[in-house]
Amino acid sequence: MLGFSGVVCGIGVGILYPHLSALSVEGVSTKNKGRALSLFASSVDLGFALGPVTFGWLSQAFAVREAFLPMALITLLTSSVFLFLGRSSLA
Repeated sequence: MLGFSGVVCGIGVGILYPHLSALSVEGVSTKNKGRALSLFASSVDLGFALGPVTFGWLSQAFAVREAFLPMALITLLTSSVFLFLGRSSLA
């Protein structure tokens, strides 16, 4: 099951990352596409670094299974807020 979970997670990242990379430069001038893409890529890396540390504390305080849903909701709501706030600035 652990191997299967890893494959499913990898497929999800493999599907999402290229699409999100393309969306991050949509509406950006050709001159600034490199900057926008590098900001997106470095932000993803920062998220991979900060996520386990931040949510690791919560998982230690609670059990992993009990902490998963609140952490997933925090991630979903936070990214939704940034998505809706950022969309208006691209127009």
